[in-house]
Formats: sequence, structure tokens, C-alpha cells
Amino acid sequence: MKALSIAIIMLILTSCASTATEEEGFLEKGYAHTGEEAAMIYLEGIAEAPSPELWYNLAYSYLEAEDYDAAVEAANEAKALYPDMIRFDYLELYAYRESGRMHSYEKALEALHERYPANDTVAEMLLRSYAGARREKGIAVARALLERNPSNATAIRILGEFYPFYEAISTYS
Repeated sequence: MKALSIAIIMLILTSCASTATEEEGFLEKGYAHTGEEAAMIYLEGIAEAPSPELWYNLAYSYLEAEDYDAAVEAANEAKALYPDMIRFDYLELYAYRESGRMHSYEKALEALHERYPANDTVAEMLLRSYAGARREKGIAVARALLERNPSNATAIRILGEFYPFYEAISTYS
């Protein structure tokens, strides 16, 4: 029985080491290429040894190739597998913005802000998105950001665009 347990443990450890080595091999091969060529390598790697790093590089390769729909699809698949890794959300947002799909960008950014309301980077991105066009939403995001960080330069600057400058400073100082 003890020998069987040791054999199973060795098999598991060998399998894990093999998967890590396979992943590293695909990453190394992919780094030597860009765009669609790299994406094909990362797809092969995902089929054999899926990992967050391979998914990230796949989506990023599609961004390099300016295949924004494929980048969004890869980022969304990765988000389903690794829901707590915000970097896949950032890749999705970048693809939407670069492709000019601002409505999708703003909706995805709003959803991300709902998931991470205390994340200042996300709040600032949303605030910049609202600047000029969505006054009331922008003011609400700026207020929440300033409550957490009263000296946030982005929130103060954007509020200056929504209000006369003196009013923004006197109201939120």
C-alpha cells in the first residue's frame, strides 16, 4: 500500500513538473514571434498545458495583430477560467478601446468598477471615460475616489472639467 501511495505521489509530481516545463517551452517559443504567429503557439500551449500566462500572452498576441475581436474572446475565456485575475479585464478593455468600441469599453469598465469598487486605477479609468460626456456619473465616481484619496489628482482635474474650478476645489477640499 505504501509503495502504491509513493508511486501515485511521484506520478503527480512528475505530471506537474512536466506541465510547467511544457508551459515554459511554449512561452519561450511564443516570445520569439509576434501577432498571429505567436497566437498560434500559445493556442497550442493552452491545448497541452493551460495556464494564466499562456492565456494572457494569447490575448496580448491578438492585440499586437490588431485582431481585437479575437483578443476580447481570449480575454473573456481566460476570465471565465481565472475570474480573480484582473489583468484579463484590462486586456479586454484595451481591445475595446483600440477598436473604437467605446460603448463596450464603458460597459465593461462599469462592470469592472462594480466588482472592484475600491480599486483606484479602475475608478480613474472610469472617470476618464466619463469626462465630458457623462457629467453625473463622472461626478459620482470622482466623489467616491476623493473620499478614499482626497488628493487624487485625476479626480480633482476631472471635477474641474465638470464644475468651475473654484467650486470643485471648495466643495472637495
